Amino acid sequence: MNINYSDRKYLKNNAANAVRMSEFNKGDIIFKKGEMGATMYEIRSGSVGIYLDYKGPNQKLLTVKQAGEFFGEIALIEDRPRTATAVAMEEMTKLREISINGFPNYVKSRTDILKPIMDAMSDRFKMQRRAYFEVCETLKAYVEAVENDLEP
Repeated sequence: MNINYSDRKYLKNNAANAVRMSEFNKGDIIFKKGEMGATMYEIRSGSVGIYLDYKGPNQKLLTVKQAGEFFGEIALIEDRPRTATAVAMEEMTKLREISINGFPNYVKSRTDILKPIMDAMSDRFKMQRRAYFEVCETLKAYVEAVENDLEP
């Protein structure tokens, strides 16, 4: 049976897959931008690159997450597609996958992880806010340039 473990419905209904370990080799895609997610990941060893437009003409490495860090946590909060692609940066990158179903019990058993998860979410929101303001500044400059060209 071939199961897509990123399938939100499957993970919600299968407690046995609430928390599991996975291993990836360098270059393996953990998840792709646009996929629906129902898991977050804790890096046990290795590192993970978070990319926009992975292998596309505008590829951009947003960040590299190291052992002890989390990524993909927004999938547990919002029912929307992944906003970036996660790629293993080292051989034998080991990840703990925590499903939407297993998250409450995982947090109860590991209260020490709440602050790092909240920090990761805060960093992500700050990054999105900075990107938003950069776009606003670019649009403002564009509008000013257009207005200046239109004046006699």
